[in-house]
Amino acid sequence: MSKNILILTNSDYSDTPFDRWVLRHHHLNLYLFVGEEKYEQYEHLPNVKAFKNYDSTGLIEKAAIELGRQIRFDLVHAHGEIDLIRAARIRDRLGISGQNLASALAFRDALVMKHILSNSKIPVPIYSMIRDTLDLMSFIEEHGFPIVVKPVLCTGRSRTHVIQNNGELEAALTVGPFAGFSSETVVERFVDGQRYHIDGLISDSEFRAIFVSKHYSSPLTSEDPIAQRLVDFTKRALEALPKPKHLQFHAEVLHTSTDELVFCEVISSINGGGTNGMIKTSFGVDLDRDFFRAQCELKPSSSLGRLRLAIPNLV
Repeated sequence: MSKNILILTNSDYSDTPFDRWVLRHHHLNLYLFVGEEKYEQYEHLPNVKAFKNYDSTGLIEKAAIELGRQIRFDLVHAHGEIDLIRAARIRDRLGISGQNLASALAFRDALVMKHILSNSKIPVPIYSMIRDTLDLMSFIEEHGFPIVVKPVLCTGRSRTHVIQNNGELEAALTVGPFAGFSSETVVERFVDGQRYHIDGLISDSEFRAIFVSKHYSSPLTSEDPIAQRLVDFTKRALEALPKPKHLQFHAEVLHTSTDELVFCEVISSINGGGTNGMIKTSFGVDLDRDFFRAQCELKPSSSLGRLRLAIPNLV
């Protein structure tokens, strides 16, 4: 039986050759929505539509709903972080299985995520939503400096700022990105510690691969006692969050000087920073490929036949 698959991606074809990943599986019909600047890389495929202002346009959702009512999609695949909520809304509207909006928000919205994790006894930084400058001042009066201010929707580290003292606060409020606050901002008490990254894949509700790395430093070794602690800690957090049976994840965890683990965040994607390419080069595991094939109900690579724990040098 043929399947219609909608793919939302703004990645380079060299990173995500979707047609090659399902080569010889002619029952899979791929429909790609891509950014206008990426169109030439995918134009050899039969069903590709390009969009200007890919990250912010509302035309993607409109086109997906209209096309989905014509041909009925069996799967909506979101490759990048920016598409997670967009794809979830499309699935919910069209009645397609996969990550729904509640799950997508749990992995993208820092407030939703931390609320779920803290209620599940997973240690997270002290946090609060900021509605205005007075909210921020109240948080500082109670918890002091340093603080971390970032968008509610987790979008990487480019818009995450650490404010160490009152002078830095005044500078940020005067001319910086926090000159005007909105309900889309969260503040956290800064936690000092070694940052670790945990990337992996869940397929058919089972952990298939987990890769652990130390942030901007030498790699861990498999004998390092912190490695298994980080894996177990991340599993606990993921078990607390609502998720589909197939999931990619990128988590960040802090290890403090008092030997505590504090959960920073997790997203249901590993897109960004070249993480998948590093894992592929080091261990021959293509998490993007295997995640896509899992959703298509195809076999993963042989390297994922059983749970794989590796400690690569990913920074």
